[in-house]
Amino acid sequence: MNALVRQHLLPLNSTPLERAVSETLDRTPELAQGTEALHAFKYRLPNNSILPWLVQEYGLGPITPYFAVLSDVIAHGIPWSRQKGTPKAIEQALDWLRYAYTTLDEAPTRRRRWHLFALELDRFWDRESDLDIIEAVGRLSQPARSEFFRGWHGYDVRGLEWSYSRLGDSIVGDSSGVRLHDGGVKWSFGRVHEMTGGSTDLTMRHLQDLGVWTMPTGSGALGWGAFPWDTPGLTWTSSGAETWAQVVATGLLPKTCWLKLKRADGSVIGYRRARAWHAVVPAAAGVYRVGGSRYDTSPTGTSRLYVEAMTDFGEGDGEQPAQWSVVIGGALPAGAKPGVMWLAGDALVGGIEIGGYAFAGGTVFGKTARERLRGLLRLDAGSVFDGEPAGMLLGHEAAGAALHFAADQHLIRDPGNPANNKIATTDDLIADGTIVYARNTPASNWGRLGVMETVAANKPRLAYDPASVVTSTSTVQFRRGKLLVPVAPGYTYTPGKIIALTSTADPAKWMRATVEQHSGAVLLVDVYWLSPAATGSASAWTIIESVGYLPEPFRSNLLTRSREFEQWSSNPYPNDTSVTADAGIAPDGTLTADYVIPSNGNGSHYRYRTYTGAINTAYVFSCFFKAGPTYKFVNVRLGNSGFPTDMSVIVDLTTGAISTPLGGITLYGALYVGNGWWYTWVGNTSDADGGNYVASIVPCISRTTTVSIGDGTGIYAWGAQVEAGTYPTSYIATSNGAVGARAHSTLISA
Repeated sequence: MNALVRQHLLPLNSTPLERAVSETLDRTPELAQGTEALHAFKYRLPNNSILPWLVQEYGLGPITPYFAVLSDVIAHGIPWSRQKGTPKAIEQALDWLRYAYTTLDEAPTRRRRWHLFALELDRFWDRESDLDIIEAVGRLSQPARSEFFRGWHGYDVRGLEWSYSRLGDSIVGDSSGVRLHDGGVKWSFGRVHEMTGGSTDLTMRHLQDLGVWTMPTGSGALGWGAFPWDTPGLTWTSSGAETWAQVVATGLLPKTCWLKLKRADGSVIGYRRARAWHAVVPAAAGVYRVGGSRYDTSPTGTSRLYVEAMTDFGEGDGEQPAQWSVVIGGALPAGAKPGVMWLAGDALVGGIEIGGYAFAGGTVFGKTARERLRGLLRLDAGSVFDGEPAGMLLGHEAAGAALHFAADQHLIRDPGNPANNKIATTDDLIADGTIVYARNTPASNWGRLGVMETVAANKPRLAYDPASVVTSTSTVQFRRGKLLVPVAPGYTYTPGKIIALTSTADPAKWMRATVEQHSGAVLLVDVYWLSPAATGSASAWTIIESVGYLPEPFRSNLLTRSREFEQWSSNPYPNDTSVTADAGIAPDGTLTADYVIPSNGNGSHYRYRTYTGAINTAYVFSCFFKAGPTYKFVNVRLGNSGFPTDMSVIVDLTTGAISTPLGGITLYGALYVGNGWWYTWVGNTSDADGGNYVASIVPCISRTTTVSIGDGTGIYAWGAQVEAGTYPTSYIATSNGAVGARAHSTLISA
């Protein structure tokens, strides 16, 4: 059509005037361009201002909330509207939300409500709020004759249909799930959370706390014990390991079993009672499943205990769980109904907590979900000592002995004679004759409070490092297992070391633990032993590192009045000293430390003690010192005419640094023992000519000279000792002019 030429629509017999009027009224030249533009307008990308009108024309208004821009409504909505009323439309609508379905399940035609259909979604919801949107687009997409009534993933139990379904696999009256609003779709979701690795080994610590501990026998048969052999489910077997597992399982299974759900901060969301708590054995078609294996119940009890709990819809709704664990032996709080399955908050009373298993990141509990938690608790005689210091030494060996004196824990496994199997303290082994110990004199030892103590004759010394004392003023519970203890600065504990934690208020309350990590002001330990009095909690602690068994040979302290420095000799003025007796707290915690004060003369201020020595003999002089306000150094000297030369060092009593030794000395040292005290020593070997044998000390004001002018202050001294030998040993107290002796220590296997 020529848009520039006007045309008329009159017949041939019309007059020129009639044709001219008709052509004048022809508007084609003005409207032709717009008419061409309207052709296929809706099939090209229109202007945004026109989109709302097109959405209404196509009837796509109900789906606009599910798209960010109207152009997407047009692009996705037109194909969807052509498929509306078919499963394809539902598939397309779910794809808008990044979901899909794996099964569309229509009710059978035999049912009265044959028009209902359900969807199995491809995954657990990302956000529970997504379900309202899925419901909306699903019902927009459904055919007019049908109704979207249920969706599920991970948990699907159908309503009972007589003659068509099994009662054990169904729910009488309805299918599983809950509605988020009246008349809405019923939703049923479930997730499975398994123990890390599928199982946890029960340890001696768990079984002791639960009151079912008995010593494994290894491969030998279990002897007749105090356990009830007529207990239902307990059968005889020649395998010691199997019998042991049966005995323990028989004691465990009657106890209550709950699963504890915790937040990231350790607070408790709630407890869910276990719905399955059985002894099981592997079975190809078993009803229980952990990982890729199936299990069935075992009437006789075995080394595997299956535990499973499942939360109900809405329990813990909105919570973000971080960890779950098993609690055995807990009791219901007062007023709770006996059959209650869910306890909100930290309501369970008592019980022993086992394990700690992480939830997947981002897990959120909801109204429409049931959480299934499951795993195996294993009773393995080989791994039951895992976590115990002696057990870690022995490993999973079926036979052998591990003596861990630092931990005061010893493990003996003797398959040939099961009666010898035991895990015990040093005192226990001495008491039952497993080991024999002898030392017929008392002896000193660094105890767990960081002070020197006297240990009775014939009692072994398990020593601690006094320099490792750290305090804590946080309230901590006495219990086995992992423990976080805030500590004061001062000493860094090494992972793997054994420590003792003692209540400051009541030293009878204490526990032993293995260090796992020390970071800044927080100490993470694993408590493996509690004293009989260790119950409740303590708000102040003394923490110290264990050294272990202290064996020493026979030694004598040749210095009489070794703690009475006022009885020692002093040089004449200006090299003299005076002594204030019992002026400070000594390393043994008593008020027996003496204060040695140089005079105001300009000289080397000696305090010395002679002793009876022998020719050609190596001697060691040791003593405890503590700095004063001015005198912060001490000269420790062993010599005189009975030696080729005097041997001496000057020790810094604030750092332990030692000056260049005098006399060619090779045996010397300084060790910090806590509370400002330094244990120092020097050695020397006497000559063949005999003479005087003298041990002396000189308070100093620097590390370069022994000369000073006294200002009325001095240093503290305590516990001097001279002994024949090439190294120092523990202090032997002497008094009243007598020489003290310590007998040889003997520790042998019986």
